[in-house]
Parts: sequence; C-alpha cells; structure tokens
Amino acid sequence: MCYAKYMHNIETTIRRGIPMKKRKVVLVMGMAMTMGTISAWAANPFVDVPTDSWAYQSVAALADAGVIQGVDGQYFQGGRTITRYEAAEMTAKAMAHMDTASVEQRALVHRLADEYADELQQLGVRVTALENKAGNVVLSGDARVRFRSQSRGRDGNSLGKKNDNSWDYHVNINANAQVNDRVKVHYQLTTDEQGFADNTAAQEKKNNPFTRLANVEYTPDSHWTTTVGRYTYKMGGGMGLQYSHAFDGAQAVYANGNWKLTGGYGKFKKDSDFIFANIKDRKGQDLQNLKAGYAMIDGTLVYYNQFNHSGSADEKPTTAMAKNLDHILGGYLSVKLADFWNVLGDYQRISKEKETMHDKDANLWGVKVSYGKAVPSAKGTWMGWLEYIDADPYALYGFAGSWRYGDMLDNIRSWGAGVTYVLNKNVVFTAGQTFGSRAKIGGDPSEFTNIEISCFF
Repeated sequence: MCYAKYMHNIETTIRRGIPMKKRKVVLVMGMAMTMGTISAWAANPFVDVPTDSWAYQSVAALADAGVIQGVDGQYFQGGRTITRYEAAEMTAKAMAHMDTASVEQRALVHRLADEYADELQQLGVRVTALENKAGNVVLSGDARVRFRSQSRGRDGNSLGKKNDNSWDYHVNINANAQVNDRVKVHYQLTTDEQGFADNTAAQEKKNNPFTRLANVEYTPDSHWTTTVGRYTYKMGGGMGLQYSHAFDGAQAVYANGNWKLTGGYGKFKKDSDFIFANIKDRKGQDLQNLKAGYAMIDGTLVYYNQFNHSGSADEKPTTAMAKNLDHILGGYLSVKLADFWNVLGDYQRISKEKETMHDKDANLWGVKVSYGKAVPSAKGTWMGWLEYIDADPYALYGFAGSWRYGDMLDNIRSWGAGVTYVLNKNVVFTAGQTFGSRAKIGGDPSEFTNIEISCFF
C-alpha cells in the first residue's frame, strides 16, 4: 500500500468515528506511527535517536508537560526509537509554544533547537526566532587551547614563543537577552589568554575571569542601531591588523542596505599585556583607558581613528595620554570572486603628532586570499587561505585580531598560509604558518607557527 492511500484510509477512519476537535491529534499520531512503513519506499537520511539519549528524554518530558501540542506523551513510552527528523518536528512544535513553557523547559527547547538546527532548517523553521522572543536569555560560549611557536623574535631577542610559553587557553561565557522588540543586552565573561607557563596560583587576581562585554543595544527602527557600554571594537573591520578587543564607549550605526555608517567614541581597555604595548605616557607607563573617536563608512570601506591628547607633562604616571599618536586612517576591501573564493585587502596609515628618528609615520597593509567556508555547526567544512603582510617599523599600536603574534605585524614583510577544518559539530581546528619573513630594519625573526582547537557551546 502506498503512503498516500494509507494516509487517506487513516483520515477517512478519523472523520467517521472521531470528533472534529480530536482529529488533528490522532492524525499526527497516525503519521508518526507510519514513519517506519514510509522508510520502505523512501530512504531516510536521518539516524535514529535512541530512547536513552538526552534528546529523546527531553522531547518526551516536553510532551508529557504539554509544551509540545498535538502529541500524546504516551507516544514516546512504547520503547521504539524516533528519527532525528521526528525529533526536529517535535522541537518545532515546542518552539511554537514557548510562552507556555517554564524556564527549565525553555532551556531544553533551546538545547534541542541547537542539536537539530540542520533538520529544522530543512523543515523551514527559523531557529533564530527563539532569540527574538522578549524575556529570553540565550547562553553560549567557547573554549580554546592554542600552541604558538617562534624560536626567536626580531633582532634575535627572546621575544619568541618557546616551551611552556607556547601554550595558552581561554574560555568565554556569553549571555544575550532580548528585553523587548528594540532592546538587547549582551554580556561576556572571559578568562582572557592564560599561559601554561604561568606558575602563579590559580586564584591570583590576574588569573581571574573578568567582564569583556557588557552593553545595551537599542534599535529604534530598521536603519539605526546604537550600543552603549563595553563592546568589541574591531578597528576597520578588515584583517584585524591593529586592534580587535574591548572598548568602553558609545556607538551608532546607520545602514540602508547599500552602505553603512558607523561612529563612536570611548576608551580602549587594557585587558591584555599586549594591548598598546608600544605606547607609553610621558612618565613611561603603559597606557590604560586611551580615548579615541572613530568613524567607518562600509560602503567605501574607509575608517578613521582620532586619538585624544590631554594633560600636561607633569601629570601622574597613570594618566592615559597617547604619546606621539595622532590618528589612524585606513580602508579595507572584500571581494567575492566565485562561490568559494574571496580576496580581502586591508590598509592603515599610522600618523604621529611629530615624526622623530625613533618614531615615524608608518604604513601597515595586508592581503588575504581564501577558499572554502568553515561553518562550526557543519562537520567536515573547511577553509584554506594565503596572506601577505607588509608593515613599517612602529606600525603596531594595539592588540591585533590577527592570528599572528607581536613582531610578525611590525617591521616585517611576511607570507602566511593556513587552514580551518571543522572536526565535528562545534569543534574547529585551525593551523597557520608564516614563511619568507624578513625584517625591514634589523635582524630577521624566525618563522611563526599557530595551532589551535576551539569548541563552541
């Protein structure tokens, strides 16, 4: 018997003997009970979900609690497995009735939606709809273990990465809340980069987690978005050659579909030893809370940073003043050549208040060609890339968002190549290697290797 005729007989029987208000429930049960028969005529691409799995038990619990409408909870107690496709259908039903669920039940629905994201997409269900419900808090995070190796730094000094100094890790925990249709709250707790060579006690202050993100996002209409608080500012939005880290301030974005204008003002946060390592105040202290205003026009891909100069020469060492740094002007361009090919170029002009023998205006630029697309949720996806960096002396002023370390972004001409591969769902392997690196002034550094594994949850 074909499936269509079989279901027709079921529906006829339902109409004859069952009241209208119960027909839909029974019909859904009938469809579910025939899934095993369907597989005889159509191959099912989804593996079974065993009865002892957390997903099976979660779906059963939601059904028993009445969160999943139209399905009798007894359906799951027959001892048979259900397919991932069936589990996704049940999850979709639960997503449609989130308003009736408790906090614990909502957490289960979120976890199920993440597990069956691919199947839900095939069903045409937007998982992102969960994130847009008022009063909903979504938790996520990532953890990374990284190996970096460089036998010697520039000029043969000891700035390279060796032995225990080659290893570090970090953990980030994110909480995003939808307050209403226009207001979102973002928060991130991070360990920052913790080196395995650090022999201090685990409870030392510098080893404690801290807040990297804490902001409120307001969207009054389809064009404007404003952010106030602590957020991540990626200078320019290109290859991350200069700065991509925490920033306390306010930002406004206007977008009309063809171009985007971004403007903001605030202060950089020194939450890493490498941030603004080359900038000192007039007493020789590392800068903290350096103030700057910035503007970006994504349509023309140009950005500008103006740094604030205040105070006098006799101020305290802790006063944040940018010594000899006036502004950074740059631009970037990303071009998609084919389905999987992309070229990204990034340029920066670092301008000083006054050029000296030891601190001159500098140029920093790079180009990156990539192939493929690595999607953390899709096992087996990957991306390979090749890049070239050209940086004048005194070009690097901040914590870079690049995979490169320190002096491989300053006073250098260098090639780099790498690959990103998704080992399993939300488990990502990345490796990068420099080659042909030459210093513009002084001795050449050794080549740099970066290998890391990241897990997303």
